[in-house]
Amino acid sequence: MSKPKIPYRMPDSTNGKIRFLCELMQVPPIFSDVPEESAYTVLRDTVLYHHLDRLDRRKVMMSINALSARQRQALTVKILDPLVSPYWGLWALKTEELFSHYDYFDAVSELGSRVGLTFSGLSGYDAIRKLRAASAAHARGVVLTALVWGFYWLADGTKTVIEEEIFRRARA
Repeated sequence: MSKPKIPYRMPDSTNGKIRFLCELMQVPPIFSDVPEESAYTVLRDTVLYHHLDRLDRRKVMMSINALSARQRQALTVKILDPLVSPYWGLWALKTEELFSHYDYFDAVSELGSRVGLTFSGLSGYDAIRKLRAASAAHARGVVLTALVWGFYWLADGTKTVIEEEIFRRARA
C-alpha cells in the first residue's frame, strides 16, 4: 500500500505513536490486546483513510474488520464521521483542504468583524432578554439577528479549531 505521509511529528516508540494517534482521533486506548505494530498500522491507516485510493481503502477496512467489535466500532466511526462533516475529523483532511476551510472561515470572521458582529456573555444575555421581551412583530427581527450572530459565532469557533489543527501539523 503506497500511503501519503502522515502530517504529524510522531513519537519514536511504537507505543508512543499508538497513544498519539488515539489522542488525535479521540479513540480510547483499547488496543492493548493487539500487537503494537498492528495497532499502530491500523490507527495510522485510519488517519490516512480519506487520502487513499479505493483499493487501499478496502484493505484498511479489512484490517479494521479483523479487530474486536469494540475496536472495530471505534475506528469505523472515525472513518465515517468526516464523511458526514469534515469538521468532525479535521485530522482526516489534507493540509491543503484544511487551509481552504481556514480561508473560508477567516473571511466569514473578517466580514463579521467589519459589520460589528462580536460575541460576549453580556451580548448573549442582552439578546436573550430582548427575545423574551419582543412582541410577535419584533420577534422575527430578533430571531434573524440571533441566527446571523449564531452563524458568525460558530464560524469563528470553527476557525479557531482549524487553526489549532494547523498548528499541531506545523510542529511536524
